[in-house]
Amino acid sequence: MDKQKENGRMLDVGKLFFSLLFLFAFQGCLSAQLDRSNGKDHGSSWIAPVEGGVVSADDQPWVQFGEGVRGKIYFSDRMTLVYLEMLNSHTRPKYPAHQHHHEQMVYVLEGQSMVQLGDEVREVGPGDAYVVPSNTPHTFNPLTDRAVVIEVFTPTREDFRPK
Repeated sequence: MDKQKENGRMLDVGKLFFSLLFLFAFQGCLSAQLDRSNGKDHGSSWIAPVEGGVVSADDQPWVQFGEGVRGKIYFSDRMTLVYLEMLNSHTRPKYPAHQHHHEQMVYVLEGQSMVQLGDEVREVGPGDAYVVPSNTPHTFNPLTDRAVVIEVFTPTREDFRPK
């Protein structure tokens, strides 16, 4: 594939990812808006809308998730966004398959990686995106020296909040 077509494909995938992210966020805000009429959101009192703002990456601390894995975590009241860097080290064990009740979307910014979603195993690279449904076993392991992704979770990953 020539470079112009490849760049066009990456741009299209990027537009798709951020469009889906917007719809994902809008759906959460809309459901809360609709649920306010009866004072309910997820079976309890409604959640107030997020106050907008800009967070500088320079002000956001790095969080170590393990050897060779670090990220910057951003929270709203319904979602968590993680900028994640993972190094491929032959001395570091592969990241184990895991699952959680959160839905997860991942957009690959840099590097080649092997992704497992349930029984499906695929190689992904820059511009690729994938969706992890709730409670689906999955894993992500870099094939190149470094991989960088953006992960979005809903509901919020309370287990990622500082203690």
